[in-house]
Amino acid sequence: MPGSAPTNKRFFPRTLSACAVLFALPLAGAGPDSDDDDPMRWDRAEAQLVLERYPREYIDSVMAAKGVGDNRGMGDSVSLPFTYEKLVFDGGWGFLRAGWGILIAERDDDSAVYHFIGKVLSNNFVSTFYKVRDYIHTVCDANSLYPLLFEQHIQEGRYGDHRWNLYDHQNGMVYYHDKKRELESPAQAGIHNYLSLLYALRTRELVPKDTFSIRTFYHRKDFPIKFTVHCRETIEVPAGAFECFKLEPRLMGEGRGFTKRDKLTVWIADDEARTPVMVKAKIKLGSLSARLLHYERK
Repeated sequence: MPGSAPTNKRFFPRTLSACAVLFALPLAGAGPDSDDDDPMRWDRAEAQLVLERYPREYIDSVMAAKGVGDNRGMGDSVSLPFTYEKLVFDGGWGFLRAGWGILIAERDDDSAVYHFIGKVLSNNFVSTFYKVRDYIHTVCDANSLYPLLFEQHIQEGRYGDHRWNLYDHQNGMVYYHDKKRELESPAQAGIHNYLSLLYALRTRELVPKDTFSIRTFYHRKDFPIKFTVHCRETIEVPAGAFECFKLEPRLMGEGRGFTKRDKLTVWIADDEARTPVMVKAKIKLGSLSARLLHYERK
């Protein structure tokens, strides 16, 4: 339950990379004869997701106990060309349909923050034997997109887990839950989580053959993720045809699920919003993919 320490023994699904979750890839495959032929049924699955967040009072009490101050307004100013956005991805394993990934961004001008939300939803076929309803939420400074709070609420089959990270950029620390313990780790100011990373990436100028790194805190450690911009390509997905940059992220260090041996390719549209269009990942269990199905923004 939000507000209490997690009780489960594992940190995150071992079969899925953190970077794949970052781009909202589901977990398993559906059979070709399933009743999920209509790709727009994601809205029904989303309606079944019980939204859980840690109570504001609980987060405030943790911040006070750790001495975490107001970290808004730090870092260089960046901007996203929208105050609201919803992206829906149709995900699969190999040639089989699995479910949906949903990314939502919403700006709160009163608090000067963005709320970024990720949801992973298995379709009806997968849900008969392994129902997935994952909810990930990060609060970021609206000026720099530095994360202030990260929380994940995982429900996969019989497994459930609730976790949080608090970021103290002023003092270079991350406070987090690890199983039943509250721990802390030194980290560079401006470090991201795997959800805020995606939106920070979308504010960058992309040039073919360019390389750059973004630091990310995942599972107790501060990892640099190196991005290589390979080329421009025209990509067709259910949401339409897009002129895209082809990027390859590489985790510079060993992770729990996604390692230097795995391969992840991301296509981001060459438009004002830098819309994520498609993802392909090759990991130990095969190939994962996600294609943009629907988008809306204000």
